[in-house]
Parts: sequence; C-alpha cells; structure tokens
Amino acid sequence: RLEFGPAVHGLFIDTFGAALTPELKAAMRAHGLDLDRPLRPSYPSASYVACVRLMARALSPELPEPDALRVMGGRAVEGLGSNFLGRSLLSVLRALGLRRSLLHAERAFRNSNNYTRVEAQVLNPTAVELTFNTVQGMPTYVEGVLLAVAQVLGGREPRVESNPLDGERHRFVLHWKE
Repeated sequence: RLEFGPAVHGLFIDTFGAALTPELKAAMRAHGLDLDRPLRPSYPSASYVACVRLMARALSPELPEPDALRVMGGRAVEGLGSNFLGRSLLSVLRALGLRRSLLHAERAFRNSNNYTRVEAQVLNPTAVELTFNTVQGMPTYVEGVLLAVAQVLGGREPRVESNPLDGERHRFVLHWKE
C-alpha cells in the first residue's frame, strides 16, 4: 500500500506547510516522511497514516483525535485551492456538480494512492452512499473530507452517516440540501 508523492506534497506542504514546525517535521521524519528533502515517488501507507495523525494532533491539540482528524479532512479539501492543479480540479468538479462528482470519488483516491477503492451509489437526488475498502483506521478524516467536498461543491447543510462494515471496509452516506 503506497501513497503517491504528489498527494503527500499536496496535503503536507501545499495545504499545511505553514503549520509545519521543526518539531513536527522531526516527528514525521521519524515515521519516514522527510519534508526537508525532495519527496519520493511514493510512501508506505503506514508512514502516511502516522503523519496524518501527527498533523491532526498538531493542528487541533485541544480536540480528541477523531475530531482532530475530521477537522484536518475538511481543511485538506479547502487546501485544494492552494495550487493550480487543485483549483483546476475544483472547477471541473463544480461543473459536474456534487452528485456526479461523488460518483467519480474512486478516481480521486486512485490519484492519491494505489489501494483505496470506492463504490458509489446514488440513493436519491441529495444522498450518495460511498463504500470504501479501507479508511486506514481514520473514518472521521474521511467524514471531514466528504463534508468539505459537499460544501465546496454547493451542497447545503451536509451530514454524513458513518458505518463500519466487515474488516477495513466502511460505508458513508452523504446527505445534503440543494
């Protein structure tokens, strides 16, 4: 299981670079992610997950880890607008609309890593079910991502139902108002 270098760059450098203290960078380095060197093409998912958890705690030290991960997931989506590629992607997604964009969620995750698979199914005009083969033990991070995607793409009052399935699989239902 590998996280691709551009996704690592987008999250940790483009989105949260200003919050990277020397201490946080040292902690990430201990988990195999050296942000002071050119990034590698890919990183083991275990290293990536450890660094996401470190970053979440650094960004929201007052919150329990699940809540900090949810906040970080939301901010990760907001950070898409920090570079040209992200702004271009958001423009395309806005043109597609929220429901159609969610149906293509797997493509977005395939651009980030080599292991996440997402099955999407429309339940009604303002609800989509997304089943992930894994959430790497961070379902609230994914909740934060989904809520932020809904808001960025025009969904009003989004809410997420989250249900673990067998093993690593997880089911989310995103609801919103148009």
